[in-house]
Amino acid sequence: MIKPDWDDNPNKSEILYAANLLEVGEFQFLQLAYKAWFDEELPEKLINKIFRDYTIRNIIPNWARHYARTIAHLEKTNQLDAQDPKYHVYDVEFGKPTGSKGLEKFVWVSLGITTFFLFSFYLAIITVDEPTDLLPPYFEKKNIFPEEYKRKQNENKENKK
Repeated sequence: MIKPDWDDNPNKSEILYAANLLEVGEFQFLQLAYKAWFDEELPEKLINKIFRDYTIRNIIPNWARHYARTIAHLEKTNQLDAQDPKYHVYDVEFGKPTGSKGLEKFVWVSLGITTFFLFSFYLAIITVDEPTDLLPPYFEKKNIFPEEYKRKQNENKENKK
């Protein structure tokens, strides 16, 4: 979207603006609004209907508009803390440290790739007599240049006589 907090429908623009203030998606915003209005989680049987009405039919529930106006008012009066965990109860990744897991995965993947290449080089060294190249695929010179290999064998046989 060029303007992620704007829509043709002014009521939907309120929702988008408030969702952006909280740094959550529209669906999460609807979940938060439902919980604030009804004091319970959005029932699973209503999820599809409410979101379909919202996205396709542009039907915005009154409780969602009310919640959006509440969030906008909190922002206007400098009382909104967008990082408050109560606004991110549906964010799986919220509050989890990001740096250590990413670095740990990187180290393990790098170690695995390095081990794989070292193992393949070792196998190439013990299984291939004369490789044509240092990197895989390992073709032997006797398969690539058979006439040279036969010539060397003949020379070796003649030298032994």
